[in-house]
Amino acid sequence: MNKSEVYKTLFYYSSSPTILIEPDGILSLVNKAFEELSGYKREEIEGKKKWMEFVYKADLPMVMKYWERGKRGDRDLPNEYEFRFIDKCGDIRYVINRARILPETQSLISTLIDITTLKEIETLFNEIFMKASIGLFIVQDGKIKIFNKEFQKRCGYSEDELKGMEPLKLVIPEDRERARQSAISMLKGERDIPYQFRARRKDGNIRWIMEAVVPIIYKGKRAALSTFMDITEIKRMEQELLRMQKMEAIGTLAGGIAHDFNNLLTAILGYIDLSKLYLKDKEQKIKDFLDDATKGCLKAKELVKRFLLFAEGGRPIKKRGSIVKILKEGTELALSGSNIMAYYDIEKDLWELEFDENQLLHVITSVVTNAREAMERGGNLYISARNLSFLGDSETEDLPLKEGNYIHISIRDEGKGIPEEDLSRLFDPYFSTKQRGTQKGMGMGLSICHSIITGHDGYMSIDSELDVGTTVDIYLPAIVSKVKEVKREERQELRKKRILVMDDEDLVRELLKEMLKNMGYEVVTASNGKEAVDIFKEEIELGRPIDAFILDLTVKGGMSGKESLKEILKIDPDVKAILSTGYLDDPAIKNYRELGFSGALLKPFKMKDLNSLLKDLFKD
Repeated sequence: MNKSEVYKTLFYYSSSPTILIEPDGILSLVNKAFEELSGYKREEIEGKKKWMEFVYKADLPMVMKYWERGKRGDRDLPNEYEFRFIDKCGDIRYVINRARILPETQSLISTLIDITTLKEIETLFNEIFMKASIGLFIVQDGKIKIFNKEFQKRCGYSEDELKGMEPLKLVIPEDRERARQSAISMLKGERDIPYQFRARRKDGNIRWIMEAVVPIIYKGKRAALSTFMDITEIKRMEQELLRMQKMEAIGTLAGGIAHDFNNLLTAILGYIDLSKLYLKDKEQKIKDFLDDATKGCLKAKELVKRFLLFAEGGRPIKKRGSIVKILKEGTELALSGSNIMAYYDIEKDLWELEFDENQLLHVITSVVTNAREAMERGGNLYISARNLSFLGDSETEDLPLKEGNYIHISIRDEGKGIPEEDLSRLFDPYFSTKQRGTQKGMGMGLSICHSIITGHDGYMSIDSELDVGTTVDIYLPAIVSKVKEVKREERQELRKKRILVMDDEDLVRELLKEMLKNMGYEVVTASNGKEAVDIFKEEIELGRPIDAFILDLTVKGGMSGKESLKEILKIDPDVKAILSTGYLDDPAIKNYRELGFSGALLKPFKMKDLNSLLKDLFKD
C-alpha cells in the first residue's frame, strides 16, 4: 500500500466527521464518520452533493459568509464556528465546524464535531435555570454572569444593572463579611448548610436571604452557582413563634406571681381596714398614714392587672358588638388636648366581633398614645376599619391567620418612625425606645397590646419608616354566629348569717375571719375544699347548718373551690357561695353563676367590698 492509499485509509476511518469541499461547493471526499452523521453513503455524496445542502436554512447566510471569507484567504476568519446540520431524515444536529484551506489549493477541508447532546443538556439546564422558582445566578471572576427571572425579581434591578455586578453589593454592609466567609467555606467543602444574610433591594427594602453555593465550570472556567431564596416571611413567622413562646412563659410566671401577690395585698388592705376601726379620734395622723398605705396597695393592684394580661387565666371576657365605638373612644381619649387631627375611614357595614371592651379600648388607646408621642409637633392620624375575607390568596398569604372573616384595623401616623433594628423587638416585654421613669413607662405597652390581640385570636403587626411614619395593623376575627344568651336563675335569698371561709393562705383566711366577726357573722374556716365539705357535713349533723360559703378558686395541692361547691350543692342545693380568687381575669369571674356561685370576690379587696357583697347576699 503506497502513501496515498494510507492517507486515504486514515482519512476514511478517522473518528471525526471530515469532508473535502471543492471551490464550487461539491463534496469530493467524505469519511465514514460523516456517513454516520449524515445518514448517506459516500457514493450518494461524493461528487454529487454540495455542502450547503447539509446546513439548516436559517444558518445558511452565516455559513456562506464564512465560506466566502475562507476562499479569499481571510486570516481573521474564526478557527471554528457553530451551525445546525441537517441529516438525510431531516433531523437537526448541532455541530462545530473547523475548516481550513489546503495549501496550494482552493479546496477546503472541514472537520465537524457533533455537540447535539451537549446542546440538549445546555437547553435543559437553561430551561430549569430560567424557570426555577428560586433565584439562581452564576458568579465568575467576582461578577454576576448569568441569572434567572426569579433572582432579578427578588433584587428589583434591571438585567443590565445586574450583569457584571459584584454580588456582595446586594448584601447590607453589616452582613457582607459574614456572607463572604460563608460562601468561601461552602465552596471549599467546609460548610454544607446554606447561610443567611440581609439583602437590600433596589427600592431600599431589606429582605432576609438564604443562599447556598456550589463550584461549577462555566464556559470553560471556574465559577460558582448560587441559590438565592427570600425567607423574610419565614423569619418573621419564626420571630412571631418565638415571641408567642416567650409571652406564654411570661404569662405562666406572671399568673402565678400575681395570684400570690393578690393574696398578700388582700391581707395588707384588710388589716389596714381593721386597724382603722380601732383608732381613736385623736389618732388622725395614723389614719392618714393608713389611707396612704391603702392608696399604694390599690396602685399595686392595678399593676397586677397588667401582669395578668400575660397569664393563662387572662383570657378576654367577650361579648358581641361593634368595634367602631371603642375605636373612636380610644382615639379621642388618647388625642385629647393634642394638636393632632384624626381621620376615620370605616366601612359602612362593618361586621361585628366578639371582644372584651376594656381590653380592646386599652389596645386602641395605647397605639394612639404612641402615635401622639411620635408626632410631637402635631400632624394627622389615619384610622381605618374594613371587612376582610381571608382566603389565603396572594394578597393575604403573608398573614399568619386561619381562613375566615376578619376586621382589619389600620392606624397610621405621620411621626418620626421607628428604627429598623427596633421593629422586631417592639412586642418584647420591657423593651422600650423611650427613657425609663415614672413619666415614660417601662416598656410594657405594646407587649400587652400584642397579648390582648393574640388572646382574641387575632394578629398585630407594625411597619415603620424613619421620618415618614408608622402603621399598626390589627386583624380580629369577625363574628360568625349569634351568641346564645345564657339564662341565669334568679338569686335566692339567704337569711342566716353563718359563714364558712375556705382559703389555703393562712393570712387571707384569718383576715376574713376577723373581718366577718367584726361585721357580726359567725365564722368557720377550712384550708382546702375537702376540709370545707367535711366541716359542712359535720355542722349539719350537729344542727348548725352553714348558710353561705366564701371559697377560694385555686387551692395548691388540694380540692378547689369549684370542686368543693359541687359536693356541697349535692347536700344542699339552696346554699349560697361566693367565689374568691386572685386571678382577676379568670373566666370563672364572669361565669360564676354557671358554676353555681352566687357572687364573686376579687382579691385584693377592701372590707367595705366584702360587707356590701354579703349585705346583697343576705338582704330580705
